Amino acid sequence: MASAEEDLECGLCLNTYKSPKFLPCFHTFCEGCVEDLVKNTGNIPLKCPKCRQKFQLPSGGVSKLQTNFYLTPLLKPERCMLHRTETLRLYCTVCNKLFHPIPLQQSVTIREVFRCCEDTQLYVHAVCVDSCFNTVFVAYGASGTGGEGREVRRHRQNGELMLKSSETIRGRVCLGGLNGGWVRVEGKEFPAKDWFLDDFNPDGNKSAQRKYDVYHKGDARFVLRVHESGLCDLRSVTITDYTTTTDVKVCEVSAKTPIAMDVSKDGRLVAVLEEGQNHVMLYRHDNSEPHSIYRGQAEAFRPLDVCFYFIGEDERLVIADWLNDVLHVVKVGENCKLIGHVGVECPELVKPTALCADREGCLWIGCQGGRVLALSQQ
Repeated sequence: MASAEEDLECGLCLNTYKSPKFLPCFHTFCEGCVEDLVKNTGNIPLKCPKCRQKFQLPSGGVSKLQTNFYLTPLLKPERCMLHRTETLRLYCTVCNKLFHPIPLQQSVTIREVFRCCEDTQLYVHAVCVDSCFNTVFVAYGASGTGGEGREVRRHRQNGELMLKSSETIRGRVCLGGLNGGWVRVEGKEFPAKDWFLDDFNPDGNKSAQRKYDVYHKGDARFVLRVHESGLCDLRSVTITDYTTTTDVKVCEVSAKTPIAMDVSKDGRLVAVLEEGQNHVMLYRHDNSEPHSIYRGQAEAFRPLDVCFYFIGEDERLVIADWLNDVLHVVKVGENCKLIGHVGVECPELVKPTALCADREGCLWIGCQGGRVLALSQQ
């Protein structure tokens, strides 16, 4: 009798099925294996590799063959969220924890748009979309938040490389949208040697060493500035032609080492992520203490970026969960409520690290391997 593992192996590649497809004779093979079979067969009539029964492809090709939905649930074994290398039959014997993704009810799709590098060990640390110029700015480099080198590139939204920084940047990079875009490097000055790079300081004080400045994505309306007191100023900034015209303090928040933040469209809610923490804090514009905290699944949760994003007519908080390879979609109000996960069915969504919503209703996602993905609604 065949083992359970053998039952999940494709008879052509002898690996676990990837996108299993039924042939008309009801034998199952990987979609990619059937495509290779078609290419290698040429004008000879197609035959099932197992029973040799002849068959014809449906209109539209291999992708239109019936998917074997009976096998699909068995091909995605649950994993321990603290021990990523452990594939679970029942549970992880070390910590006895499972991750149970909740599918989002709204219909969304994620696709890979381009890769800014081929090195699978590099991460996209920041992404910013300039809808007016149809461009995407990407900062990528090694993992971590220390002094590893970063490179900033400007791509068209189809992935075509337009321009890249002339030198490697060291330190955390924050991207914000302003016409052609601008860059702020925390902890050191970065001379504007490239026309789209700028060491942005709303108050003009370039000597100030504010280690954790985090900028609002999109139209650069807000900047979060940390002080020695442990409180952060959230400031509303208006920029015209690369010149700061107003810089107004909005509120204070008690985050000491923020690494990511975003502000709701009406400016009343601020989401802040602190370095090394497995929770996201939500502040109101008139209160320095968080009014609610989203904790995911406690220790089985590692958020790296946050972004307010409209799904349908409702504004939600989207959180990039690096540990679980998913996005959390959260309803925010008096309490934070998870309404679903996105990306469980997307193999390209690996170690998401950066989020940015553009003005066209698309959410851009930076991942491991220099991948830049786009989430859109159907």
